[in-house]
Amino acid sequence: MFNCLLKRVVSNFFYVLYRIHLLPSKENCFRILLYHSINGLAAKDTVNFCVAPKEFEKQMQFISESGFKVVSLTEAVNKIERKETFSGKELVITFDDGYTDVKKYAAPILNKYNFPFTLFVISDKAKKNTNLTYLDEWAYLKDPDLKEMVGYNVSIGSHSKSHLKLTLLPTNGIAEQAYISKRELEKIINQTVVFFSYPYGFFNDKVKNILRKSGYKVACSSIIGSNTINTDLFELRRTEVCGYDNLFELRKKLLGCYDWLERFHRRLYVK
Repeated sequence: MFNCLLKRVVSNFFYVLYRIHLLPSKENCFRILLYHSINGLAAKDTVNFCVAPKEFEKQMQFISESGFKVVSLTEAVNKIERKETFSGKELVITFDDGYTDVKKYAAPILNKYNFPFTLFVISDKAKKNTNLTYLDEWAYLKDPDLKEMVGYNVSIGSHSKSHLKLTLLPTNGIAEQAYISKRELEKIINQTVVFFSYPYGFFNDKVKNILRKSGYKVACSSIIGSNTINTDLFELRRTEVCGYDNLFELRKKLLGCYDWLERFHRRLYVK
């Protein structure tokens, strides 16, 4: 709780700088939002991953009415590869883990605003029930759900085979988590899977190289910040939206008032 309060205090300082025009607006960049669960199970959520459906609806309405342009991860990546300029108003929406509430609550709201999104799935969870370290009692999307969601404005990516910290695995273990997940998801959705999201956010050069060899073209991190045409496609930054974020906190995150955390995130996640 103290850490959350401290972050808000510091972000308020940067917001004041923005309001008096001492913090420049973010230009020539785009931002990726990271969500996990859209549900009303806040009482069971000890990691603040869960955003209530009503709050998520308010957030999407705010984004729609504030001049932001929600684009697909594919479109954003294509602009990076072509070295095209970003306006600073482009947003990409992503979800990690693949909970059923994304289909039940998030997808209808996103479709209402015609917002594309990317869903990163743990392939073992789509195939069978296996143990993870948190939120196991929450339901995960299965094969039929993913097949149905292909008809939505969604791209499916991998969140690994079984959600292990890749930096702690030997080379063959990393390759297994990357390649088997890719192969299994492609069988389910009958589409090529080229997007990856690092489990727990941890990665290093070894992990990145194995992902490339496994056929991935893009990997999303948990490091906060915006992305430009010069951003490493295997280190795309994302801005996490948490259960305790109200619209003011979301606005500050979209403005970059939390981006001072980037250097701390890099020390934490890059092993």
